[in-house]
Amino acid sequence: MTTARMRAMSESLGSPSGGLALASPLAQAPQDPPESPLELVVLASSSAGNCSVLISGEGRLCRLTLIDCGLSPARTRRLLGALGYSLDHIDDVLVTHLDSDHFHPGWSRALPPRVRLHVHEKHLPRAQRDGLPAARMAPFSEPVRLRNGAVAAPLLLDHDDWGVVAFRIEHQGAALGYATDVGCPTDTMIDSLR
Repeated sequence: MTTARMRAMSESLGSPSGGLALASPLAQAPQDPPESPLELVVLASSSAGNCSVLISGEGRLCRLTLIDCGLSPARTRRLLGALGYSLDHIDDVLVTHLDSDHFHPGWSRALPPRVRLHVHEKHLPRAQRDGLPAARMAPFSEPVRLRNGAVAAPLLLDHDDWGVVAFRIEHQGAALGYATDVGCPTDTMIDSLR
């Protein structure tokens, strides 16, 4: 079995609005490609802004997926730079919900043109109301195949009128559960993300 390598670098650990991450190995099929590491790095988790990054591959083949982008583009660029990456490494953005601490309005203009902005179908009316360009959005309600080969299965949970999306991300025989702003995790949610 392969496993996901995960590390957290956070500016505010233990924040009540911080995310919940669960990991569990999956059975590996013999035809799986060679192991490619997957890391989850929490850039920030607080009411001042939330942003995590999934890092896959190494060296020139390294690709990034942001989970939420609640920090300003300049601050995110600085934090990614400290890890040795730039905005050009980003392929996808998974948006859990559009509260300002999870999606900074500056990203409407700052994302490189090829980056896909994955927004749950239920959040589309708010995204359009907030001025996100429709051409940049990739609406989803079913699992999303990311450009790094991982699959992010969404789980819509209660949170204000629009809800919040948790993700079970599978990559190279390993799984990662990611949830934020859920209040008290339920057994059903935890079972769905395992």
